[in-house]
Amino acid sequence: MRDYVIPFDTDNIPKEYVDVVIVGCGVASLYTALMLPDNLNITIIAKETYKETNSYLAQGGVAAPCDKENDMKELFFNDTLTCGRGESDVEAVKILVNEAVDNILNLENLGVKFDKDKTGKYLLGKEGAHSVSRIVRAGDFTGKSIMEVLYNQVEKSKNITIRENIFVVDILTYKNKCVGILVLDNKNIKSILSNYIILSSGGIGNIYEHTTNAKGINGDGIAMVLRANGAVSNMSYIQFHPTVFYDSSHNGQSFLISEAVRGEGAILYNENGERFMEKIHPMKDLAPRDIVSSAIIEQIKKQIAPCVYLDITHWDEEALRLRFPTIFEFCMSKNINMAEDLIPVAPRMHYFMGGIKVDINGQTSIDNLYASGECSCTGVHGKNRLASNSLLEALVFGRRIARNIESKYGKSTKIDKNIRIKNNDSSYKILQDRSSITKWMEQYFGIDRTYYSVKHLETKINNILNDTIEIDYCSRDDIEKINAVMVIKAIINDELNKKLSKNNLINAN
Repeated sequence: MRDYVIPFDTDNIPKEYVDVVIVGCGVASLYTALMLPDNLNITIIAKETYKETNSYLAQGGVAAPCDKENDMKELFFNDTLTCGRGESDVEAVKILVNEAVDNILNLENLGVKFDKDKTGKYLLGKEGAHSVSRIVRAGDFTGKSIMEVLYNQVEKSKNITIRENIFVVDILTYKNKCVGILVLDNKNIKSILSNYIILSSGGIGNIYEHTTNAKGINGDGIAMVLRANGAVSNMSYIQFHPTVFYDSSHNGQSFLISEAVRGEGAILYNENGERFMEKIHPMKDLAPRDIVSSAIIEQIKKQIAPCVYLDITHWDEEALRLRFPTIFEFCMSKNINMAEDLIPVAPRMHYFMGGIKVDINGQTSIDNLYASGECSCTGVHGKNRLASNSLLEALVFGRRIARNIESKYGKSTKIDKNIRIKNNDSSYKILQDRSSITKWMEQYFGIDRTYYSVKHLETKINNILNDTIEIDYCSRDDIEKINAVMVIKAIINDELNKKLSKNNLINAN
């Protein structure tokens, strides 16, 4: 048996039928839709608008071995594996590297304008843990540039419909197959039945008090798969970006100071004006994110200031305005001139390496259900993502999903429009307030978490799951809180299981 979060009967609610339904409105969603055959009827269901996605916020760019003179696929492959701490899926990484450039060219054919010099060569950026400059970029707002083009292309497509501000409640399953989704549209429950369903619903950022993620990113798609008994993987692998603008008065979405700033020579200092990365890693300030974030936390523990400082004052103001217009404007709004002042930064939750377990074609453990982007776990990132591999993963595996569906469409059995699915179980409400839950994640599941802090968090989560009430109507806020707690529970279980396995291995040896 599986769980649903609300009671329903598909015979008593409005039904729609489409060939493919995609949940989410980021790069993974829009690009996959455009790669699907144009004879398929495709509907994209988005919780927010396309501007309220992590993809739209992405600053740095897309990693790809485009410089044939100074870069090679093998080097990119090794950088990705090294950064993943030996836990990356080797086959998935090979696919990522081998198909990277093709997908960059695809974006250009769709209309994306990347930064190039007068001869037409890419102006490639350098970011943490990359051996060479290989970040294809569009200023410091690459995600926005890509998203605007993809969204415009989707709007022009006659076979793709985007419906924004609709909340997906659950995936619908029938005889071990995914057959559609259940949605909440202006407080009305509806079902959308489909031959193929793709979850591109984003990561988990807002289960934390501080995050670089867009406000609606809550782990909803992952929770839906958990309720359907689908497989997830590496749920405890959470990346904290080392250089997020520190603002003591602000909770929620935090502003990212792109790794590209350090790629252009910015240096980290503690409150005493001392460099500290030189003694920690050969790549210094451009070490892998997990190493830099941990080093910053150690500095903060030793000092009074709750942050460290990023210095790029060796650049002049005009050059900074041109290279980093978005970041420069934000800093100026905080009365910080990057050309003259140090930027206060601290690590914040940024990216989720775990998620819905998928194969190299994006297929989940549930038939007809695919997942792509940050909600999925291809295994590419291992324990720690290499900078600017996230957009690339969304592109590479999004296209592979499209090709896989194209190869199967017409050969597999189409959805039975007379399917009846119902759930008689009551809805429930978690009484604990959301802000306390996000504070607990910040406090007990941060970079420096311990076995005991995780066990303490587990106790708190178990307590709130024992303190619920039955309700007649479940609002979006109620469901989002349930989803967040389900995801946190899975994260805790994965963390404790990994620690147990590690201890057993140590004891056995």
